[in-house]
Amino acid sequence: ETGASYANEQMNQLQSIIAGLGRSGGTTGQPAYRLGDILTMEVLEAMLAEESMLASVASHLPMGIAAEAGAVVRVVRSADFRAAVDSFDHALRLSASGHPDNGLAMFLRHGLGLDAAQCNGIDGYINSLLNRQDHSNQ
Repeated sequence: ETGASYANEQMNQLQSIIAGLGRSGGTTGQPAYRLGDILTMEVLEAMLAEESMLASVASHLPMGIAAEAGAVVRVVRSADFRAAVDSFDHALRLSASGHPDNGLAMFLRHGLGLDAAQCNGIDGYINSLLNRQDHSNQ
């Protein structure tokens, strides 16, 4: 299986997960699901099994962590990684509720190459990732 078809399969899985979780955020306008509901260990480990994915995350790894599946899986299984996902989820929710964070905007733009204005909340962030993936496959 090629890296491109694997990435497409992962994006399709992500879209299915999001659709299955639905929206029941009540009056907040926020989705009921959290990033941690999407970034499960099963999803992350499957993605990290692909060499091209490991290569793409290499520059984002902490010092001393090799871009090898075993090492990266240990990082994503850590409590620190889960806390970082929760913090990112919180920052995205705040941005969607009218409390933009310049640090978040800089991270989205410079760290991930995304348009921060399009990443308004969790749905906006996920849609930006999916749109970027769609454009890279054309």
